[in-house]
Amino acid sequence: MTGQLAQAVRRDPRDISEWTEKSAAPRTLVVDDEPLVRWAIAETLASLGHEISEAGDAAAARQAILAEPPDLVMLDLRLPDSDSLDLARFVRAHAPNARIVLMTAFGTSEILEETAALRIPVLPKPFDLSELAAIVGRTLSSSPR
Repeated sequence: MTGQLAQAVRRDPRDISEWTEKSAAPRTLVVDDEPLVRWAIAETLASLGHEISEAGDAAAARQAILAEPPDLVMLDLRLPDSDSLDLARFVRAHAPNARIVLMTAFGTSEILEETAALRIPVLPKPFDLSELAAIVGRTLSSSPR
């Protein structure tokens, strides 16, 4: 038993759930139809301790969300089989505690207004990995909606 966990057990058994909740790896779903982009995001977030699942389109993303609701969804705006804002609404309906980050190279004012109304942060493409890490950290520390 690790030292921190052993101390929690000695103090109060309820402290175990608080400790494990704080140390649990965030479950992150990366949704992008470009395999190389998806891989780079997945590798970066895995190196930061995230448990990663991937989807190349909206249909696969919906299946993954229903199978195991994620803590975070990294969502590409342009997917071949769906409007990503519809998918964001699906996430909100079926994984209400999940946070969403929308990634796009097509940040029109209309899209930005709608994401602001939905309280979804936007990560403009191209981005560097430090920007990715920063927005993920801010998003996970905020409330889901």
